[in-house]
Amino acid sequence: MQPDGQRANDTPAASPARARWTRAEWVIVAALLLAALSTVWPAIAVFRSRQRIAMARHDVFALQRAIMRYHREYGAWPADAGGRNVDLRFGGRRPNAEVLRVLRAEAGPGNTDHEMNAQRMIFIEVEPYVRGYSGLDATGEFLDPWGTPYQIVLDTSYDNAAQVDNSVYGRVPGVGVLVWSLGPDRKSETRDDILSWKR
Repeated sequence: MQPDGQRANDTPAASPARARWTRAEWVIVAALLLAALSTVWPAIAVFRSRQRIAMARHDVFALQRAIMRYHREYGAWPADAGGRNVDLRFGGRRPNAEVLRVLRAEAGPGNTDHEMNAQRMIFIEVEPYVRGYSGLDATGEFLDPWGTPYQIVLDTSYDNAAQVDNSVYGRVPGVGVLVWSLGPDRKSETRDDILSWKR
């Protein structure tokens, strides 16, 4: 016999906190998170793209300034054309590491026995390459944020113009050094190239 006022099926009072969420509640939370991500993710992508472009633009002009400082110091370009009356291009068949070794006072191809930088002056400092950030790879090549080598053309023919052979850029008069990044598409001579001679 139950005490007065208490029924047989009565159970102790339930805890005010619920132990589990229902499936519907999980679906609502997931939908809200997806909506937030779909709004934020494009903004993050745009920010990262602009950050890489700004980084490449900074590198292009820093590299150009370093080469010009070298030229003022030594009265020559940080590369040897070997007596040929041609302008030299680096970053393609010929690695830009040759120029970077000269500018960074490191011995090796392009600066054997420090012959191109006898005073061992450092004209530029570059961090190691990390994906998404520009820097030097293991071979000494200076890569842009998209992982492609910076392009360099030097007026080693000394005719007061930099000549980019087999290129839409052609001959650029009054300029001793050209530097550019291939940009996000990683192809040269396209609209997204970041050029030192066009601002």
